[in-house]
Amino acid sequence: MTGGRPRVRGYRVEELLGTGGSAQVWRARSCRTGELVALRLLPSERAAEGRAEAARLQTVDHPNLIGVHELVTTRGGLVQVLDHAAGGTLAELVGRRRAITAGELIAALVPVASALAALHAAGFVHGDVTPANVLFSADGLPLLADLGVGPSSRPARAFADPVAEQGWYTGAAGDVYGLGAVAFFAALGRPPPLPLAAPTPRAVDEHAAQLRAALSSLPGAVADVVARGLSLDPGSRGSALQWALDLRFAGPASGVDLRAGRHSQPVPLPVITRGARLPATASVDRSRSRRLRPRSGPRDTPPRRHVR
Repeated sequence: MTGGRPRVRGYRVEELLGTGGSAQVWRARSCRTGELVALRLLPSERAAEGRAEAARLQTVDHPNLIGVHELVTTRGGLVQVLDHAAGGTLAELVGRRRAITAGELIAALVPVASALAALHAAGFVHGDVTPANVLFSADGLPLLADLGVGPSSRPARAFADPVAEQGWYTGAAGDVYGLGAVAFFAALGRPPPLPLAAPTPRAVDEHAAQLRAALSSLPGAVADVVARGLSLDPGSRGSALQWALDLRFAGPASGVDLRAGRHSQPVPLPVITRGARLPATASVDRSRSRRLRPRSGPRDTPPRRHVR
């Protein structure tokens, strides 16, 4: 799947959007409907992983998870046909703007934390919560991507749970650390500081003090939620759902300004009520009618799920 523009039956491949590991992501257009999609090309050795990711997504119905339209088998491996996130990634946004506001942070990461909570409730661990895996649709809806590798993943060290780096498996708590690290990066334009020692009680306290000092420019309640997610004590981080609820009520939210001509009107944050199992979803129409319908032929097409 290297060496130029790929050919995928049924799609006009337009532009390379990015590469990661052995995978490539291309923007493409459906020959049948004209809809823009993203094609994630996985080599043969990762085909099983790609099918497993699609199977996971069929069992979790959440509007802030990237949706899989279908799977297409090619000579070079497997192609996942995904929702096209025209708004780019949080990493790109911070790269352009250096940082986002506390209100935008709330608007961007509460839905992502809610999506993680849905994954955890279904028994899955994401394992790679990074700014590059937080995407935005053309209308500003935050989306969580790249669920293919799960707990065996190796995210960028700046966003990896330091406790896991010491050889401990932290599971869902590791995803919550990723949320805190992404929030720190979004608000300050740099990754969070890494601890200098193993997570002993003294190191936990010293790291917490370092985080509080670094986050002093944020509103106190927002800083508290971010710092809690970054705790070196996994048991102190709370669940992804509690993190989402606490961040939602930590301050006023404002629509995320994607700038660069990609999005001119901020999108309001979904309303969340305390006591809800999951935060209420955004009122953005992403109905079933927008999904590509499987065609007949030799394709590996998973059952469709409803992603608004």
